[in-house]
Amino acid sequence: MTNDWKEIRCASLRVEDLRVLADLRGRAEIRVLIAGDRAWVCWQGASAVTVEILPGRILPLEGLELFVERAGLWYRLGEHLPNLGVPFGKGDDGVSLDRLLIPGKLSAQRAANEWATPLQVCVVPDERQEVRLASALRCSLAAIAAWAEEATSLGLSRLRGAWRQENCRDEGEPEVFLLGEPGRLPHLAESVRFWGSDLVVPVGFRVDPDLPPAAIRGAVGAGEGDLVVVDGRGIELIDRDAFAPLSRAGIRLACSGLPASSSPGGRER
Repeated sequence: MTNDWKEIRCASLRVEDLRVLADLRGRAEIRVLIAGDRAWVCWQGASAVTVEILPGRILPLEGLELFVERAGLWYRLGEHLPNLGVPFGKGDDGVSLDRLLIPGKLSAQRAANEWATPLQVCVVPDERQEVRLASALRCSLAAIAAWAEEATSLGLSRLRGAWRQENCRDEGEPEVFLLGEPGRLPHLAESVRFWGSDLVVPVGFRVDPDLPPAAIRGAVGAGEGDLVVVDGRGIELIDRDAFAPLSRAGIRLACSGLPASSSPGGRER
């Protein structure tokens, strides 16, 4: 080899041809920069790397360009004018080969006899003590019926409700779940007030883990039209189609045992 060949410290080749250097991943002195569809390979100083790389790997490659470095400037092999298109500075730019090349195809596998722990969703006291206006309310049908007899038509029209005969307290008394504008829900005795929109939790509490509502909804399998209710009872999904505007007539029908869905006063869920 001539002295020029021994001075070669940089090569430009096609990105897809980097694979010919795979067995040199452990050589820290080899650095690589990717620019478009070209891979710029640089190595530090005149060493055995030149002998290892040139003969058996990159010389046969199509479109190969070789460069030497003199006085801080890069020259294409055999030329006397500097080439300003080489992206390397002093040769310490770029990344090592092992950052770009891997030994083979990677595949993810779950460890044997280990199962993913399901996400446990619950409510805990909200230590942040932020002011949360109630946007939902759960109470007995009797409580909302008593309030409705004194409420104005405007106050009723601001609420949407759904009701059901059975509940989790084994009292046999129908309960109502109401939705309304934050801060405009009635204050009823023995009711639970909730804050939130697509995911609601009791006022003074927050969801644990403290994740965005969309993440919690996905974790519990909520559909696009489901309202997610999380409280001390657990998790309940309520179809928003079950909610209808309240009216005194509809509430009276529900209290008498007639289907509330026959009037615009709330629907059974």
